[in-house]
Amino acid sequence: PLRRAQTHAQGRLTACLAEATALIFQPLALVDGRLIDGISGDDLGAAPVPFPPTTESYSPQLAFQPAICPQCATELAGEAASRVQLCYHCQTVWEITEHGVVPCLAHFVPSPPEGTSLWLPFWTIEVRSEGFALQTWADLVELTGLPRVIQPWMKTRAFFFRIPAFKIRPDLFVLLTQQASLSPLPAQPPTTLPREPLYPVSLALAEANRSIGVALAALAPARKRLFTRIQGGRIRPVTAHVEYLPFLHTPTDLLQPDLNFALPASALTWARSL
Repeated sequence: PLRRAQTHAQGRLTACLAEATALIFQPLALVDGRLIDGISGDDLGAAPVPFPPTTESYSPQLAFQPAICPQCATELAGEAASRVQLCYHCQTVWEITEHGVVPCLAHFVPSPPEGTSLWLPFWTIEVRSEGFALQTWADLVELTGLPRVIQPWMKTRAFFFRIPAFKIRPDLFVLLTQQASLSPLPAQPPTTLPREPLYPVSLALAEANRSIGVALAALAPARKRLFTRIQGGRIRPVTAHVEYLPFLHTPTDLLQPDLNFALPASALTWARSL
């Protein structure tokens, strides 16, 4: 499936996320210097030269990674589709990567007094920029033209993008990025991992990094002004960790009390199959 998160201004910033690619092998026969379709028998034309025949067969190399904690050898907890798994025995968090199971830095926003029904994951990304400043909250306000008065804390506190670490409809993806990134919610490593359900991390960090440009434009109320300021500049991620925000179930919504933000509960119904 192809999911597209985009924002409009004088031009368009578009990020294609969670693409599915397939490598398809077509059987061909080489007969008298011509290529013949191995299924339909159609003549596809003259074969390119040189076109050496081969008898080697394609044998993809599959590797399996056991969901075992590298630290204590206990079975990890988490959905099969999640790139982040938990070990409740030694209270550690691990990321499943192409290089194996590696330690993962995970932070949690404090649970509200009402309790937590579900934790939604976000990639929290620190960036470096060239051609414009985007180190602190004050830089963000100046760059994007946010209607906020710059407070003393904004000049020293680093700004981080919070980008959903799960697949969801493009409009909600951008909306969640706006709401989470513009709220300096406190988050710390947990002393004890929560037992409430953690929504699976199904969006890879590399894909979240590709959406940073869209995320920046989504934060700007005056995007034409922003595009003028960032023209010719560059932005790149430097550090990242996964951060979980607590949500409460209501009859129709998932509510984040600190953000005063509600997400339609039905929005996650098909998210696992995107």
